[in-house]
Amino acid sequence: MGQRFDIPELGRVPSVVENTEKEVTKSRQLLNTSVYQLKQYLYDINNNRDEQGNERASTLEIFAWFVAKEKAIYTALNMMKSRSSTYIGFLWAPIEKEHVIQETISFFGSTEFKQIKRGAGNNHIIVPPTYFKVNDVTFVYQEITNTYGVPAYHEANPAVFAMVTFPFLFAVMFGDYGHGSLILLIGTFLVLFAEKLKGTPAEPILQLRYLLFLMGFFSCYTGLLYNEWFAISADWFGSCFDTSTVCLDTDPNCNPSFLPVGCTNYPAESCNMDCVYPFGVDPAWSLSPQLLTYTNNIKMKLSVIIGVIHMSIGICVKGSNSIYFGRMLDLIFEVFTGLIILLGLFGWMDLLIFSKWTYVMNPYSIDQDMI
Repeated sequence: MGQRFDIPELGRVPSVVENTEKEVTKSRQLLNTSVYQLKQYLYDINNNRDEQGNERASTLEIFAWFVAKEKAIYTALNMMKSRSSTYIGFLWAPIEKEHVIQETISFFGSTEFKQIKRGAGNNHIIVPPTYFKVNDVTFVYQEITNTYGVPAYHEANPAVFAMVTFPFLFAVMFGDYGHGSLILLIGTFLVLFAEKLKGTPAEPILQLRYLLFLMGFFSCYTGLLYNEWFAISADWFGSCFDTSTVCLDTDPNCNPSFLPVGCTNYPAESCNMDCVYPFGVDPAWSLSPQLLTYTNNIKMKLSVIIGVIHMSIGICVKGSNSIYFGRMLDLIFEVFTGLIILLGLFGWMDLLIFSKWTYVMNPYSIDQDMI
């Protein structure tokens, strides 16, 4: 298969080529003129200043708003039932917004708005959606809670408890008042200069400012308890131990032990063992080869205690929801049973931890190597 083309006479070839080139040039000029006029038109309608130099809204932006508004209107109308010239629709809205809705739909003419309350003349079983009124402080915690699950209508909101438990549990893990002070400094700066930082590259993190502030604050507190400043123990209140008896592990004659000040002649019946460090962990433990064993033991026990308290709060919240909605089976077989199992196992372990901490041991009844 092939194609057949008519070849003009030799005398006419130059004139045909010339006419074709003129047509191409004319078409190119028309295209360039059209593109220029289109660009000029778009520039004119997008110019946000009038002849006097005053700012005005961009026409393109107005068109975009108009299209978005029309699309939203038709989307809402498509969800309603149409009866001749009337649209019937149902919606959920906060009671405090009722007057705003009435004022808004009043612009559409004789529109009737009726508030239908659940259980008052209607037999539907539709569960209302959950609505939480948030602000700059509660926004982040509500988003974190919603990530795990949105509470049902009229259920207790766990985000209220998360405002304290989330940053505090972070601080239990991140306890260092050196690093924590950096987070606290950043959070304080964002809180104090939030208005001035709007419109700057730092604006996206402004919603986290109160979260960062509390995380830094609690990290400084737990860091003081752990006595860690950039992972280094600080000697703020001296020590209850005689650090002159400390030797290095590289010393073959080393028998590392810590003795309270005045107890170097161990065991001495006249030795005073009543020294209690004022706050947090005694810095002398940073010189001991048993530092990790000692600190990890404390942190593990504190984490278990706080974890059991935290889980107990969650079960109690579920119990309050069960009582409010009259779910007695959930209250008996989930809440009560869960508390019995949790407190019977881990609660008993916490009780043993407190018992061990409060038990006074005779320091002369144990071997020196155990201290």
